[in-house]
Amino acid sequence: MIADATLSPSPASPVIDARKARRRQWLMVLAIILSSVPTAFVVLAFPVANWLVNADWREFRAEWEAKGEVFTVEALADTEVADPAANFAKAPIIEEIYLHDASRREASLSADHEGHAHPGEPDSPATASKPLRLETLDLFAADTLRQPSPKPPLAYLSGQPVPLAAYLASSDASASAGAAQRIVETFVPHEATVDELLSAAERPEAWFAALRSIPHARPQAHMTALVNALHALRLRNLALIEAEAEPAAIGRSLASTLRLIRHGTDCPGMPALTIRTLALESAGLEPVWQALYRRRLDDAAWQQIDAELASDAFGSRLLPTLRYERAVLVGQVEKLYQSRRAQPFSAPPAWVQLADLREYAALTQRYWFTSPGGSGALAERPRIDQLELVEGLVADLPANQTNSIVAAGLLPVAEFARHAQRIEISRDHARVAIALERHRLAEGRYPDTLSALVPRWLPELPANAETGHPPRYEAHPEGNGYRLRDLGTEGAGDGPEWLMPPPVVTAPPPVGQPS
Repeated sequence: MIADATLSPSPASPVIDARKARRRQWLMVLAIILSSVPTAFVVLAFPVANWLVNADWREFRAEWEAKGEVFTVEALADTEVADPAANFAKAPIIEEIYLHDASRREASLSADHEGHAHPGEPDSPATASKPLRLETLDLFAADTLRQPSPKPPLAYLSGQPVPLAAYLASSDASASAGAAQRIVETFVPHEATVDELLSAAERPEAWFAALRSIPHARPQAHMTALVNALHALRLRNLALIEAEAEPAAIGRSLASTLRLIRHGTDCPGMPALTIRTLALESAGLEPVWQALYRRRLDDAAWQQIDAELASDAFGSRLLPTLRYERAVLVGQVEKLYQSRRAQPFSAPPAWVQLADLREYAALTQRYWFTSPGGSGALAERPRIDQLELVEGLVADLPANQTNSIVAAGLLPVAEFARHAQRIEISRDHARVAIALERHRLAEGRYPDTLSALVPRWLPELPANAETGHPPRYEAHPEGNGYRLRDLGTEGAGDGPEWLMPPPVVTAPPPVGQPS
C-alpha cells in the first residue's frame, strides 16, 4: 500500500502546470502589446505628421496665392511663339544644337550592350564629330585668337580703347599697328556663319521649350556655344570699329549683337540671367563705348542701338527669375512628398522635407517677394539689403538634413544683384552717352546740361535704382568731351563712370609751312 501510494502522481501538479501555462500566455501577450506600441506609434504618427505639415504648407501657399504670389513653373512660363519663323530658338543655327542633343539621346537609347551606337544612328561617330555652326565661332578654342592675361580693364571705365593687339598670337602681340585689320581678317572664313547668327538675332521673339520633369535642362543647351560666340563677336565688333568699317555694317553688327544677348538668354533661371548680365557688360557696352569714342556711327544707327539697350533691363527680370527658381524647388519637393507619403518608414519621413520647404518658402516670401508694407506680393525688384539679410540668417543655420532645402533653395544672389545693378547703371549711362552723341551730330557739340536731351533723344533721364538720382554730367568747356558719374549709394561718387575724353586733334601747321 505504501509503495503504491508513493508511485501515484500528486493531485496538485496539473493545476500548477495550467497556471504556469496561462502566466506564460499573458506574458507573451503583454510582450507582444508592448513591442507593437512603437510600430503602432509610427504607423499612426507618420500619417498624422504628414497631414499636419501638408495642411500647414497648403494654408501658407493659399494665403499668398490669394495675395498674388506664384508658386508654379507653369504660371511663370513664357508664352510660346506661335510662328516658328519668328522664334530665335527655331533659327537653324540655334535649333541644330537641340536636334543634335535629341539625336544623341536617341542613339544612347538604341546603343548595344557594349555602349556603342549602332551604325547609321544620328549620333554615330561620323556625325557626332561634325562641328556645329555656332560652335565654329569659338575662335579662341581654335587658337586663332587668344584671351589676354591679365584681362584689360573695361574700356568705358578706363577711358582708353581696348588694346586689340593683346588678342593676337604672341608673335604679333607686340605690334599694335594694323591689329584691328588682322582680327577682322581672321573672321573672313566665318563670315557666313556670323551673318546667319546675326540674322537669327533679328527675329522678333525668342522662346525655348522647357522639360516639365527637369525645368532647367533643355532651355540652356545652346548657352555654352553662345557664350563663346559672344566673346568672338565682341572682339569682331571692336575690330570693325577700329578698322573703320562701313558705318552701316558696324551699326547692324552692334544692334544685332545686343539682341543676340537678349534673345539667346531668354531662358528661365539664374544661369541665363547671369550670362545675360555679364554679356551685356563685355560684349555689349564695350563695343558701344568704342564706337562712341571713335565717333563711327550716324544718328539712325545710334537710334537702333539705343532701342536695343532700352529693351535689356536687369531689374525687371530678377524678380521673375527668383520666383522661377523657387517654383522649380517647390515642384520638386511636392513631388517627392507625394512619393514618400505612401512609405511610412522612409527615411527621412515625407513630412520632414515638406516642413523644410515651408520654412524656405516663408523666408523667401519675407525677404525676396513681399512688398515693403508686408501686405502683398512684391511687384518690383527685391531690395539688395533684404537679400543680404536673409543670406546672413541662412549662413548661421546648422548644416544638417533638416535645413537642406533652405540651404539649397536660398541662392546667394545679393552680390550678383549688386554687381548686375552696377552694370545696369552703366547701361543707362550708355543710353545717355548715345543721346549726347546724337545731340552732337545734330548740333555740332555736346549740350551744357542733360536736360537738353529730353524729350528729343531720351524720353526721360534714367535714375539710379537705389538713390533715384540721374547721373552727374560734367561737360568739357570746349564742348567736345564729358564725364558721366554715378552718385553712388551714399552720394559720395563711388559709382561707375562713363568717360568720353576729347579726341586728339593735331594742330594745323603755321601758315607758309609745309603740312
